[in-house]
Amino acid sequence: MGSFEGVLWCLAYILGLLATAIAPLPSRGDMSLQFSWQELIPLVSLVLAVVGLGIGTAIAIPRIVRTAPSPRSWLIAGFIAALAIVHIWYRQPIPAINDISQFINLPIEQTSPSTPTPQNNPVTVQGVVEDTPMLTRSHRARFWLAAQQLQIKPEETTEVTGRLYVTVPLLQATGIYPGDVVKVSGNLYQPKAAANPRGFDFRAFLARQGSFAGFSGKFVSLTSREFSDSPPWGWWQIRQKIARSQVFWLGSPAGELLSSMVLGSRAVDLPYEIKDQFVETGLAHVLAASGFHVSLLLGVLLFLTKKYAGKIQFMAGLLGILIFISLAGWQPSVARAGIMGFGVLLGILLDRKTKPLGSLLLAATLLLVTNPLWIWDLGFQLSFLATLGLVTTVEPITKRLDWLPTLISSLVAVPLAASLWTLPLLLHVFSVFSTYSIFVNILSTPLVTVISLGGMASAVAAVIYPIAGSSIAYALNLPIWTLIKLVEFFSNVPGNSIAIGSISLGQMLLVYGIIILIWLFPKIHRYWWLMGLGAIAMILIPNWYWQKQLFQATLLATPKEQVFILQNQGKIGLINASSSNTRDFTLVPFLRQQGINSLDTLINLAPNSPSLPQTAKAVYQLDKDNKQVIQTTTQPSLDIKETIDFAGLNLKILNPQIPII
Repeated sequence: MGSFEGVLWCLAYILGLLATAIAPLPSRGDMSLQFSWQELIPLVSLVLAVVGLGIGTAIAIPRIVRTAPSPRSWLIAGFIAALAIVHIWYRQPIPAINDISQFINLPIEQTSPSTPTPQNNPVTVQGVVEDTPMLTRSHRARFWLAAQQLQIKPEETTEVTGRLYVTVPLLQATGIYPGDVVKVSGNLYQPKAAANPRGFDFRAFLARQGSFAGFSGKFVSLTSREFSDSPPWGWWQIRQKIARSQVFWLGSPAGELLSSMVLGSRAVDLPYEIKDQFVETGLAHVLAASGFHVSLLLGVLLFLTKKYAGKIQFMAGLLGILIFISLAGWQPSVARAGIMGFGVLLGILLDRKTKPLGSLLLAATLLLVTNPLWIWDLGFQLSFLATLGLVTTVEPITKRLDWLPTLISSLVAVPLAASLWTLPLLLHVFSVFSTYSIFVNILSTPLVTVISLGGMASAVAAVIYPIAGSSIAYALNLPIWTLIKLVEFFSNVPGNSIAIGSISLGQMLLVYGIIILIWLFPKIHRYWWLMGLGAIAMILIPNWYWQKQLFQATLLATPKEQVFILQNQGKIGLINASSSNTRDFTLVPFLRQQGINSLDTLINLAPNSPSLPQTAKAVYQLDKDNKQVIQTTTQPSLDIKETIDFAGLNLKILNPQIPII
């Protein structure tokens, strides 16, 4: 097998998985015992289409391009793509017959993923804790539970299976660790699907984790430590030891931030305020265990073992990668970085140069063979796109910045290359452009490098002697707080993020097509700026034109307050949405998806409720007696019988008590 055939077959497998976005595949869990072939029509049709495409390319391509692979290779590629479709369909998680989700009698509505409305009949679930309890936004503890028994009545116990997403009061989770067998009393509930555009689909989120039910717990009791006070051993103990050592002298949130930058935010309970600021400024990757961490780790280990033979370097590097993966957890970005790091070590051992693109493609294929569902994991997609950008685009950008000092040109080229390849996907998913992202990345790179290296040294020392780890961590106090203040400053700068509106899948693919053309064909490199302007125009012009022509009235699905949004040819009016849950989980995603950055008119019908943080030309709110509408900007108060200019339309409040408009 030639190298080109290997690349072709790897790409065929990945494209086969991506082809499942064309037509939704049937869920194996929806198939009844009375099997019907009609349920498999979408799957069979897609498989036959891919096989037909493989046969067509096997006939046509070798005749057009004489240096192309043989017809046999193209035919094999078609069948590999078809197998990929069947593989991802077969690997879809479905609830077992005795899955705990089968015992939910009534669907439960919930105000947000973290604050479910419980059932009236409490139950008790026994199971094994799978991970360390973490804090939710509503200040409850959450953890995964492998369910074993369900007790509906004191005398009625049923054997069950399945993963359960559990939230409990914070104090109830104290002293609970992975591996513990616990009993949790509370209420089962059905996770809620997204009810509004771009809302958080809690049901789909749990399904991707192999879970189909949630549990709002009230009390937790341990059942596995009757004869021992020590919890079962696990890597979580080392993570906890490192985190405690680093927080000991640094305090909070600096200590948690250092631990997150070393182990990843999934392994450390970082405050949401800090996490949100890093996301808003485009530094979310700093908190995710990724290739940056593996590169630093391998660089240090290879430097320390450079005097030794290749086998010693290989063993030291491999041991370091395995320990890091064990501490950070098996997740797409970590796994990808680990496989590519192993490729580098293998090249050192065999005294051969590794091809970064080949290593990246091989890593993607191996991971997707292991878990094909990762193809739709956003972390997996961003990790590979960012790495692809670093491999293919850093060098051309650096050459064009040769008028700058080498160090500065590298600082600019790395975040620019990664952002270039990830931005279209981020715009498609989140509809928001982080204005200062590249600039903040350039400023923060030296700080992040120093903190990460020092944090790794602190982690190693903490495992051996915690006070030594605390001492090293304390030495990083200045750069850590400098980074925190830098992120805090840019997250509060006006215009730090701009909602551009949802870009379609077609727009995203066209932009990536332009990027790939510039990368593959050197002859058009000189026209990169022109093609870049074309890509920007394809995103902005359709969205701008759509906004200027749109007349749309939207009543969002919210549990407590009625939220109404009027879009009238670029003018925006909003009624209500004063609670934090409504703003965060319902309103903000909708405004971003619609490309709305400011409001023309805002009206709060709830007396004395806080207004929204969005800028608005006119803000109205009922007074405490519901007798008049108070405008909080420039004009005087209006009598409740008067009309208000609401996004270009006249609005009148008829009865504030109900209220009727």
